[in-house]
Amino acid sequence: MANGPESRITFKVFNQEFNKAMGEMKNESSKLRQEFTLQQEQLKLSGTETEKLNAKLGYLQQQQQLAAQKVAATEQQLSKAKEMYGENSTEVEKLSRQLGNAQIAEQKFSNQIKETESALQRLEQQNSSTAQAINKLGTEETELVNKSAKLRAEYDLQRASLGNNVTESEKLGAKLQYLSQAQQNAVQQTKNCEQQLAAAKSQYGENSAEVNKLETKLLQLNTAEQQLKNQIETTNRSLKEQEDEAKRVASSTKQLETLFEATGTSVDHFANALGGHLTSAIKQGIASSSQLDEAIKRIGREALGAETDIEKLQRALRSVDDGNSIQQVQNELRSLQQEAGRTEKKFEGLKVGLENVIGGMAAGGGIAAAIEKAMDMSKLQTKIDISFNVPESSKKSVEEAVRGISAYGLDAEEALEGVRRQWALNKDVSDEANASFVKSAAVISQSYAGIDFTELIQEVNEVGSELGLTQEGALGLTNALLNMGFPPEQLDIIAEYGGQLTRAGYNAEEVQAIMAAGVETGTWN
Repeated sequence: MANGPESRITFKVFNQEFNKAMGEMKNESSKLRQEFTLQQEQLKLSGTETEKLNAKLGYLQQQQQLAAQKVAATEQQLSKAKEMYGENSTEVEKLSRQLGNAQIAEQKFSNQIKETESALQRLEQQNSSTAQAINKLGTEETELVNKSAKLRAEYDLQRASLGNNVTESEKLGAKLQYLSQAQQNAVQQTKNCEQQLAAAKSQYGENSAEVNKLETKLLQLNTAEQQLKNQIETTNRSLKEQEDEAKRVASSTKQLETLFEATGTSVDHFANALGGHLTSAIKQGIASSSQLDEAIKRIGREALGAETDIEKLQRALRSVDDGNSIQQVQNELRSLQQEAGRTEKKFEGLKVGLENVIGGMAAGGGIAAAIEKAMDMSKLQTKIDISFNVPESSKKSVEEAVRGISAYGLDAEEALEGVRRQWALNKDVSDEANASFVKSAAVISQSYAGIDFTELIQEVNEVGSELGLTQEGALGLTNALLNMGFPPEQLDIIAEYGGQLTRAGYNAEEVQAIMAAGVETGTWN
């Protein structure tokens, strides 16, 4: 055993080289740790769990290799110290402790490597399951999209099959059924997208391109779902209005039939007083309640006298519902005729009966002509009170709107019905805005043949709801398309197909451009 001063000096020099090597390995370990910390931060938001675990595994393997080098170097140094200082020397004891620490460090890294490898294996299995789930959700999404297209095609076929011989209520009922099914499908698509988004975050990371794409799609689906809800609400309001109108039509029709029965006449006897348009609407069974009320007024004044109290006349006709007989109604009509005769002496009283009625029609031809040319506004306020569900503060605006648009050439009853529809669909809009809208709509309805004023009001409101436009914007878009040659009888197409394009991501200007191109090429439908 060499233990002289020269040996000690030689070993000291050698020990310096050992310490230098250990210092270099320590520095390398610190560098690896710093690089790994940076890598962790880089992957924190955009990296997947797999990428994070792989980065950790690579770091641990490098540290384990360094730890193994430390163990080997320390073992070699310990062996030399035993030769120089002996088994029980202080130097050997110190190096033995250093070797133990190095071995512990290496074992820790080895254990962490195994744990990370196990975590990676579990994650790979989980990712495999997630990938399968994503594929399954993608298949379900395709099925839902196809179902949505099928629902639309079935509705288009149903609407075409209904033709023009069905009531507006039946059309709205079919539309409501389609919208309800489409809305249920939209809810399922939204739920499917939410599930895909959750899976994508696990599979690809929170800020991945896949996640960003699905987040955008989810926003679009939520918007489409809300638009369908809005359409359902609008259609329900329209259907309720149609149901109320059907009840009013039934009541007015019965009154008119009672009047004909009590006077022994028919609609043809009053064709001159009613005018061609109103007579035709009554005979075809398409007259609105307001048109029927107007017919009762004209016929009553033609048959009983120009000053006949129409409200009393309608009460007399409705009394049949309370059990009165036709004879009792006839007696009341005679009383009304006598009242009218006393009020306006120049109109001779007419007895209820076919001969006297016809004679009265001849005598009152001038009054009939006047009624045919212009609307009698004397009872307009009463009609508004009865048929409009608006605050008292709005009734003056409604009356002025009806009077104003009647000047554009619209049939007075058509004007009244259209104004009522606008106020019913836009209860939260100011009276000024509603009045301005119906005035513009009246101009458009008179500018194109085949446009029904009330239908124009309904469809433009739906266009606004579908495309997210103001009323003025929706009316402007509709007018622009009509100017280009869009068929006036197919206004409902604008809202229906415009809604589809909007849900597909197009804005209102793009929708108008697409439809305009369709008009030019004849492929708009």
